[in-house]
Amino acid sequence: MPTCQRCFNTWTFKDTVKHAFVLDTRLSCPYCGGTQFISKETHRRFGVATLFIPITMFLPLLFNISPWWGITMLAVLTPVYFIAYCSMLTLSNEEQNII
Repeated sequence: MPTCQRCFNTWTFKDTVKHAFVLDTRLSCPYCGGTQFISKETHRRFGVATLFIPITMFLPLLFNISPWWGITMLAVLTPVYFIAYCSMLTLSNEEQNII
């Protein structure tokens, strides 16, 4: 779970999930209200992994298998991705350049 870099409180899973669906890179700490940013390390870890979810939709077309396999893989991989993202999210006090 992420830890606030200002007050050093560890966020709960529920708080992390709430912030996981926000498109903004600025997150507010539920404990101190300070602004936190998603770290460069987290962007690097999950930037490429994000591409694998849409790719699973095209696997049935490439390998000539039933479309239900693609739907099943998508239904399994999406929650696994979000659970991994929420548990491995790291925060920083300053916005870091992703490049």
